[in-house]
Order: sequence, then structure tokens, then C-alpha cells
Amino acid sequence: MQQVAFPLFAKLLNIKDIISKTPESITVIGEFVFNYGLYALALLIIIISFYFYLRNNWVGFTRDRYSSQFPFLCYRSFQCAKLLKAIATMKGGNMNLLAVLEQLKYWVNPYLQWHVKKMIKGTSRGRSKADFFGIGLLSEVQLIRLRALQEYSANNYSEALMMLATTVEKDAITTLKKQSKWVCYSIYTLAAIFMLVFLEGFAALTFLIDM
Repeated sequence: MQQVAFPLFAKLLNIKDIISKTPESITVIGEFVFNYGLYALALLIIIISFYFYLRNNWVGFTRDRYSSQFPFLCYRSFQCAKLLKAIATMKGGNMNLLAVLEQLKYWVNPYLQWHVKKMIKGTSRGRSKADFFGIGLLSEVQLIRLRALQEYSANNYSEALMMLATTVEKDAITTLKKQSKWVCYSIYTLAAIFMLVFLEGFAALTFLIDM
């Protein structure tokens, strides 16, 4: 039964023709995946785990430079939006900015805590918000929006922060959608490689059966 079924199935799919026409580069990649696929998967898991650790705990001015690059950019934007909403909500309860920040520094992760402490320092020294608020968390365009919203909502700072938080979230979603296309293309490419490797192995099996 097997001697009839496998060769017949192979002929119906023209697997031999597919494999014979497979580009050499694809074959080389397929062999790499076959021989080192598990090691590559383990390395990928380590890299992803390291990224999740870094995004929450890595702080400093070097982090600020990398925060403008994907994937740290999206994380920064979503965290910034969350922080702005929290500040806006608490200030809406007639708390002053310094008191709000002093409470928030105990509730946020180390990354946001570092920025909150910088805001506390700037506020306690009586500096203008334009000199410290949002620096390192907001892009240049978003900082300009913040200044404009502050003038537009001069008597309601909480409203300005909430409006900016909504804008920051929209910017982050737009960036994420653009970058996710490359992730999808990579997944499709890997899926195609795995399929070719499977077909090559199946074709090798049918050759052995024919013999």
C-alpha cells in the first residue's frame, strides 16, 4: 500500500519538480534551519527575554537615545501615555504636580520611575515645565504639541495632558502597525522555508520508496 500511495501522492503534488527548481539559496537556508534551528530558537527566546527585562529596567541617558528606535519607541510611547493619564487624573483631584509625582514614583516601573524622579527634581527647583517635563519621554513633535496644548488649555493642565496622552497612543499604534509589517514578512518567509524543508524531506522519502 505504501509503495503505491507515497509515489502517487508525490507525483500528484509534483514534489520532485518543486525541489529540483528550488533556488540554491533556499536550500542552504533550509539546511541551516534543519541543523541549527533549535539553537536559533533558543537564542531568539533569550533575546526576547532580555528585551523584556531591558524595557522595564534599563534607565539613563543612553536609554533615552535608544528609546527613539523601534521596539523601545513603542514601549516608551505607551508608557508615556499611561503616565500622562495618571498625572492628569490625579491633578484633576486638585493635587499639585509635585505631590502627584511623589506618589507616582512608588507605583511605576523603574523606567518610568527614573523619568518621574527627574520631573520631581525640576518641579521642586521651581524650573519651567518646558525645561524638564516630558524630556526623554516625548518626541520633539510631541513636545511641541504639549507646549501648544498648554497654551490652549492654560487653565486646565489636566485636560492638556489627557489630550496629549491620546495623541501619543495614536502615534505609537501607527508606528507599531508600520513595523509589524516587517515582522509579518519575516514570519511568512520562515514559514515558506519550513514548508520547503518539509517538501524536500518528503521528496527524499518518496525517492527511497521508489528505489
